[in-house]
Amino acid sequence: LRKGTAAAHYIMGGPTAKSHNVFTLGTPTTEIYVMHGETAAAAMYARRLAKEKRSGKSIESIIDKMNKLVEHYYKCSGPIYCAKKGLVDEVVPLPNLREYIEAFAESAYQNPRSICPHNHMLMPRLIKQRAMEVNMRLIPLQG
Repeated sequence: LRKGTAAAHYIMGGPTAKSHNVFTLGTPTTEIYVMHGETAAAAMYARRLAKEKRSGKSIESIIDKMNKLVEHYYKCSGPIYCAKKGLVDEVVPLPNLREYIEAFAESAYQNPRSICPHNHMLMPRLIKQRAMEVNMRLIPLQG
């Protein structure tokens, strides 16, 4: 729900996702990246920064480049960017997330055993049963 780091984008949409990932949801707090911007900046500029400092040169230009890289990572890891680039199929507000989970459970519940083995159906059946019980209490009986 929050962050996908390292190979998460590859798992969600790469070759491994063909058989087990139908739909990827994002939330307003979603972040997807290979590594944090600060980590990337340190990895890219640490040696150069140390070399310049040892030689007594100014390191301001390198720090500026590092900050620009961090900002670029921040802009390119947010939910809207992820949706535009296809890393998530939809950005769902957190209060609406339950509706999506129920829909996914219902769709799995409707699948035949050849697609979804019966022993995997325990949770969707329990969710459906609980939702029906709650709905029965919320809807007054006509008299």
